Amino acid sequence: MESADMEATGRRDRVTRCLAVAAVNRVSSVVPIFFGRLAGLSNTDRADGTQGVHLVWRELGGQPRADALRRQVRSTLPQLRGVAARSGMRGAAAVVSALDAISVLIEEPVDAPDHLRRSLAASLGVALDFDLLAVPAPAGRSSWLAHELHGQAELCELLPPSARDVPSALVSELRMRSGEEAMNYRNAMKSVLAAGR
Repeated sequence: MESADMEATGRRDRVTRCLAVAAVNRVSSVVPIFFGRLAGLSNTDRADGTQGVHLVWRELGGQPRADALRRQVRSTLPQLRGVAARSGMRGAAAVVSALDAISVLIEEPVDAPDHLRRSLAASLGVALDFDLLAVPAPAGRSSWLAHELHGQAELCELLPPSARDVPSALVSELRMRSGEEAMNYRNAMKSVLAAGR
């Protein structure tokens, strides 16, 4: 009986982890754009912390845990956060919020529901920072915060937090959908940086 309970808990934890990574994936695209501009390039291959998001997606897809990469990303995030915060660049607060969301995502969750709550809240920080900068919201939305809340609600429609497990096909669909949505954040960050010149 104890083994069955542990297995059920593991499946439910997989549900909350999947929702958390989908939410963070939506907003994390601001990070490489920002650090690319900071480095004076339109794009860069340097470590920017988003590897933590990809790491979680790979694990949810069935690949083994990559503890060495997880430790590397964890150790890099505070430094990246400091660089962004000290940069004085327009949009830096949104990048700090995105890095905070990635930090929450890759920690070892003790309480899966709390981990999901904190991941969703940290992701909302990026949207709020865009609203505070008066970045025009995506078409059909009154604000970035409304846009992100709607997007998170759509994720939970696809995969309710009360679900007992998440099929592999749904993991792939959530990854694709959140990746598509990341383009809104990416393009908004590009416009923020262009306006900051």
